[in-house]
Amino acid sequence: MPIGPVRLLLLLVLCGSPVAWADAAASSAPVVVGPDLERVSLAGQWAFMAGDDPAWAGVDVDDTGWQRIPVPGLWPTTTMTTTTTTTTTTTERPGFAWYRTTVSVPWMDGSEAARSSWTKHGPAVAITAAGNSWELFAGGVKVGGFGVAGGPLAYPAPRVVAIPASAVSHGTLPLALRVWRDPHLPILDPGYSGISGIEGDVVLGRRLELDDAAARIHLEEQRRETPFGPVLFILLGAGVYHLQLYRRRHALREYLWLGLLLMLLGVISSLHTWWWDGFSTDMGLRVKISVAGGFFVGVLFIEFLWPFLGKPITRRWRAYQLFQVVFGVVTFVSPGMAFLAHSTPLRGLSWLPWIGTVVFLVVSEAWKRNPEARTIAMGLVAFLLCTVYLILQNVGVVPKSGLNNGMLLLIIGVTFFALSMAVSLSNRFIRVYNSLDGLNRELEQTYQAAARFVPVDFMRLIGRTSVRDVSIGDQVAMPMSILFCDVRGFTTLAEALGPEGTFALINSYLRAMEPAIHGHHGFIRQYLGDGIMALFPGSADDAVQAAIDMHGALQRFNAERATRSEAPLAIGIGINTGPVMLGTIGGTDRLDSGVVGDAVNLASRIEGMTKAYGTGILLGAGTVAALADPARYGLRELDQVVAKGRVGHVAIHEVIDVLPDATRVAREDHRQAYGEALEAFRRGDFAGAGAGFAAICAACPNDQPARAMAERADEYRRSPPLSWTGATRLTSKS
Repeated sequence: MPIGPVRLLLLLVLCGSPVAWADAAASSAPVVVGPDLERVSLAGQWAFMAGDDPAWAGVDVDDTGWQRIPVPGLWPTTTMTTTTTTTTTTTERPGFAWYRTTVSVPWMDGSEAARSSWTKHGPAVAITAAGNSWELFAGGVKVGGFGVAGGPLAYPAPRVVAIPASAVSHGTLPLALRVWRDPHLPILDPGYSGISGIEGDVVLGRRLELDDAAARIHLEEQRRETPFGPVLFILLGAGVYHLQLYRRRHALREYLWLGLLLMLLGVISSLHTWWWDGFSTDMGLRVKISVAGGFFVGVLFIEFLWPFLGKPITRRWRAYQLFQVVFGVVTFVSPGMAFLAHSTPLRGLSWLPWIGTVVFLVVSEAWKRNPEARTIAMGLVAFLLCTVYLILQNVGVVPKSGLNNGMLLLIIGVTFFALSMAVSLSNRFIRVYNSLDGLNRELEQTYQAAARFVPVDFMRLIGRTSVRDVSIGDQVAMPMSILFCDVRGFTTLAEALGPEGTFALINSYLRAMEPAIHGHHGFIRQYLGDGIMALFPGSADDAVQAAIDMHGALQRFNAERATRSEAPLAIGIGINTGPVMLGTIGGTDRLDSGVVGDAVNLASRIEGMTKAYGTGILLGAGTVAALADPARYGLRELDQVVAKGRVGHVAIHEVIDVLPDATRVAREDHRQAYGEALEAFRRGDFAGAGAGFAAICAACPNDQPARAMAERADEYRRSPPLSWTGATRLTSKS
């Protein structure tokens, strides 16, 4: 079999045992070529001379004193000394040697018929490899070759060299082969070099047939390398994937090192295929890249695996990594193959620390039931099995089979090991993700719980999207409708229920009220025991509609209580609209949301007025003015008042939409009469006002606002105010 690039690199990089070629025939009898030029083997004892002399290509060279070595065969382990003939003085040049043999062609008698027959069949010699470069001479004339003597190392490939008829003289064909071998290759592998041909033999035959054989061998070599494709795709793809993960999140540095490691292993693996021929056929360059890459593989293994298994990268390991990097760079940039050849023992020793430590760490951590290490250990076992199988093949314990591509076996083992690290990293990511997912759910629940204390709507209004973003002093000024709601007689009710019953009643009541507020774009700023403070940043209509719906919800709530023979609840709602300031208040360790402004204070006062006037919903003048269409509601102005602690007066309006139908109709019918009585009251005509309000009470006994105004007018009639402004001055907050 010819020496392909895979086998060459195994010999150079891994320093494995040389692969023996077929034994040469022991006979030294000349090869005889018949007139039909059928393929004949040139195997046998060729004359060999180390050194270089152009005269050795000649026809009449006396090679009886040359060494006889088998062809195909390896380069001899001993070197002949320089010889001197009577006609030529030779000077041995390291790396050069000559092979000579003679082929018998008895039918080539110099006739035209013989020459025509020779030309018709097109005889040629097929050689696959001879050192690093070679030149073939036939009849003293150069007829072909491969590579450049003294040039870069090149991968051997089958070459078919045509032999002209003029090379045959007197029935003999003298062949001379000038071979150049890099002088450092014997250090890398003493067995590398020699001569080989197609299908394990150096042959002479018809050129077309030999061309077909060479092409077939090339295709077979490519088919042997076909399995490299999926392996390389897996390595490079996995490398790109982990680098992309690192790009998205730089904190995960283990993805960077593993991605680089996988990419580097993929590049090194691709060096051992024909696919690199499009970039470079320089075997020496590819060997240097492969060997230098081995140093960086060790550096990346340490950078990834140590922290991954929870081991610190100490100063000694950092110094070792630096040494590996320097060693790798020097190996790559050093000219020729000298440094690579002479540093082979040191290179092997320098790799032992990280390789041995990797095995020790993985095994010891796997023994401790570390889940990541146990996954990696499975990949390590796969790599060792592939390596052992390859060694057993090389020493002949395991017969050659379909798995006879040594480098492919080695790369598959490395791939299993590298991917086991990727799987282990993925497993850790999944565990961490599951843990974070549980933590996120817990945080989300905590956030939702916190949002129940700090309304999300409030945070939005002050320009924050999360509780985490809120800080002391966040504030915003804006117009808003403020709603206060309170349960009538709750203190007396709580005394009868006790603490447990009181809290149960409060919670069930508040749950009944919330939907009406949220349903009209409002949010609850604060619970005040049995009271509610709600904010409506939208329109005033939202607040009024919410108040009406709250009364409807209260009716349903009371109906449910009635089924349990429980007393109904009554509520009073006050709404005012105006500019307010929203923001956060508190100290270092405690924050709260706050809303301040005159509109807020007045809304609270208006809610308290519902008790004095005996009505369910009262609106401030600011709210009525802000309504899109006040006529769509049943509104009745009850009075103008000056709340306690205030200077200016404000008109308050009753919403009669929430009253029972009969009561609502009666108040609608007496709206004008109430307005006339109220006008008299404002003029200071307390007697006339009292008579007007009394007439309404006579017609509508349950008109509590009219009754309250009648009593106030009668009081002022008996004891007129010192200075009357037309507005009632309240002496209490409720």
